[in-house]
Amino acid sequence: MRDTGGQAAKGMARLAASSPADELHSDHLEIRAIDSIATTLADLGQAFGGDMKAVTILLLLARAARGTEAAVGMTQSEIAARSGIPRETVRRKLVAMERPGWIVRHESLWYLNMTLGETKSGDAWVAIKRRYVDRAAAFVDEVASRG
Repeated sequence: MRDTGGQAAKGMARLAASSPADELHSDHLEIRAIDSIATTLADLGQAFGGDMKAVTILLLLARAARGTEAAVGMTQSEIAARSGIPRETVRRKLVAMERPGWIVRHESLWYLNMTLGETKSGDAWVAIKRRYVDRAAAFVDEVASRG
């Protein structure tokens, strides 16, 4: 069993020992992180006409594909279970997202389209990724400069 009580006590001690400047720095970084997430979600929401269920599905498939050399897909049931979106709604969203090329299907598995840049949806995807990477780079630079 893990000693979560001991870990929590250590964390509280570190928090109590932190200075007001540390707290301001932490608050600022938290605000920047939230801003980055919110802006990326807004970008994706616009690309999907405000359909945040489709955005959720895309992000789950992107997460499955992240950092792997081999394609990693998810079944409709896995997507429904992880997202909390009803299975039939997931099916309709998957079919709708497949048409413009955001995702691809092979047998019962769905995948993020790794050649998305070559599809009609590719320009939107490339622009979203570029803005995300720019925001992430600025955030990392800021964290590094505050040391």
